[in-house]
Amino acid sequence: MAAEVPASQIEWQRLLGTSEDGTLYSLAGRGFLGIPFLASPELDDGIEEFIRTWLEEHPHAVVVPVESYPLLSESAPFVYAWVIGDRAHLNLELVEKGYCRASLMVPLLRAEDRLVGEEQVDVFLTRISQAERRAATAGTGIWQSASPDKVASAGDIPPPGRRALSEVIAEARAADAEATPPAPTYDARTPEDELIRLADGADSAASYAALEELLRRALTESLSDAAFASLIERGLERQADVALDWRGHYGWLLQVAYDQGRLSEADFRQYASAFFHLELAAAYHPPAILELRGEHRGGPLRDFDGTWIPTIPVFAMVYVRDVSLDGSPVAMLEADRPQAEIVLFHDGNGTGTAAGRRIQLGTEDSLLPGTHVLMGRVEIVVRRGAHSWRDGAIEQAPRILSREESFRATFEVPGR
Repeated sequence: MAAEVPASQIEWQRLLGTSEDGTLYSLAGRGFLGIPFLASPELDDGIEEFIRTWLEEHPHAVVVPVESYPLLSESAPFVYAWVIGDRAHLNLELVEKGYCRASLMVPLLRAEDRLVGEEQVDVFLTRISQAERRAATAGTGIWQSASPDKVASAGDIPPPGRRALSEVIAEARAADAEATPPAPTYDARTPEDELIRLADGADSAASYAALEELLRRALTESLSDAAFASLIERGLERQADVALDWRGHYGWLLQVAYDQGRLSEADFRQYASAFFHLELAAAYHPPAILELRGEHRGGPLRDFDGTWIPTIPVFAMVYVRDVSLDGSPVAMLEADRPQAEIVLFHDGNGTGTAAGRRIQLGTEDSLLPGTHVLMGRVEIVVRRGAHSWRDGAIEQAPRILSREESFRATFEVPGR
């Protein structure tokens, strides 16, 4: 372990401090330097005053070097450090009081640059993760106006940056080793059947270019009826099969077909039944979290070659109910208030809130180690029209279909 230095001997300016020998200390690790590099950290305006006051109240605090980054400077080292005074920990308090995110404190580089033990770092990461959850729940500092989604994600911190850095380096080397071939292009001289064959091919670049040309022809009504009918059939089949990757151009083609009156009522209903796929999972951060993962399989609004492609007017309402944890009812939290039902939506252009949503559950932090089971019901109601929160607008929109599903998800609570 590197030698500790009295914090009073360091000249501090916000998160950075300089010693007499030119060593630059930082109270933040990966998040300060940023990956991707030069990312700006989210800081509360009062952070500088808090650090100054904290150092005055802890005159015997010491700087504990955590990592030294030799690649940043050959003449003067750059050191990520913790500042500790008796039982107080400045880095932790900055997160606890909402002056910055916990991710700001994650180590940056390789194990060989580490100046403290791996076990100490793991304990620290656990503590800042818990501190961030408390700050988010209390709504302090940067969490005062945070969205519910952001609050639900509090405590999620990235792994030590050496992993991300190694991935960046590997990707850069691979890009240098193999030059990217020019993307294929197709025009009016390419036969329709050739474009349709390429559209579903394994070559993603060729598929993209072929679908671009097919979309261009659909918009200018220069696509034959047979070719358009084939694309509608292929698009609906691909949309419904979650084992196949979704290609957004099919969504746009289906939207153009609807706008031009080529989409039958049966096709419209088939589209409505599959434009949004919902998955549910459980996680423990703590507390327990219900994760709603959705995939939009339509085509968002788009201006293509100067022509506006309107969306197909459908939206889905997602009702989450009757959630239980290990067989006992558990409340969902929305704006820190217990709810028996959470209602979300997902609209036809993919801008709904159901996908990627995390719902915090009203559980105690003292769940026993082991496997826990989360169960509940989800009702998905698909309606025709544009989504609106105006009074009565949702109920007035004609219902196309409704399906109710039960879910069961497990998560692990690690041993203490």
